[in-house]
Amino acid sequence: MRLLVTTNGIWYSGAQVATNEFLSFLAKFNDIEIKIVSCLGGKYALSPDNVEVHRVPCWNVGALLQIQTKPDTVFEKLVRWAEAVWIATSEFAVAERIKRIKKLPVVAHLHSYEPICPIMWFIYGFNEVCGRKCPPWLLTRCKQTANRFFAKIGLLEKLRADVYWLLNFGKGPLDYFRWKRIVDTFVDSVDVFVAVSNATQDIVVSHLPEARDRVEVVYNPVVHRPWRYVSSLPEKRGNYIFYAGGANPHKGPHILLMAFKLLRE
Repeated sequence: MRLLVTTNGIWYSGAQVATNEFLSFLAKFNDIEIKIVSCLGGKYALSPDNVEVHRVPCWNVGALLQIQTKPDTVFEKLVRWAEAVWIATSEFAVAERIKRIKKLPVVAHLHSYEPICPIMWFIYGFNEVCGRKCPPWLLTRCKQTANRFFAKIGLLEKLRADVYWLLNFGKGPLDYFRWKRIVDTFVDSVDVFVAVSNATQDIVVSHLPEARDRVEVVYNPVVHRPWRYVSSLPEKRGNYIFYAGGANPHKGPHILLMAFKLLRE
């Protein structure tokens, strides 16, 4: 199989670590040929061993990553080479353009909530936007709340936060409709969505019911050492769990740690 993988590669995130580990594993099989198309901004990110990586221009529309797909570009040539495409991170917007170039299977991974959150910040729980429908007015309010919060903790000047508060009455709805237009085009172009948990599946389907029959749950695999992209643990006897993700409470690591603590007691 000739597999094309799209990945943002912009930062060294938990999702990027897990994806790189998995692709390094797949690259060991002789009957699978893998090529990656990633963003220029990811030039400092690590790439899987023995996998050909192509860097192309990217930009964000809300939480959705756009990849340059103009005719006669690297991206078009890679799609024509491929037999299947795996959208590994947040490049859902590219699915519809892939189908225009070549009719081939497109699989999109759901390990976060970019398809239902119009702004990247909201993926991590600002005002629980991802837990319910998000109309334009709610997006406006949440953008204003986020900027005021950033000002409160010193990440944004208060005057600038106040200016943004006014501008968001117009920019909030505009950002929403730009994001919604992309969502409406890519859902029908993805053949299978792979969710990493039942909870992820339920949340996404509640926002995108039209994808209900095309979502499969495949839990993140357990990755055994030696790891290529994770710092080595002390070489001593015992069992370890590889958690590729941040310490954000919405991801639940505190629940896992509490469970381990109770087991030890």
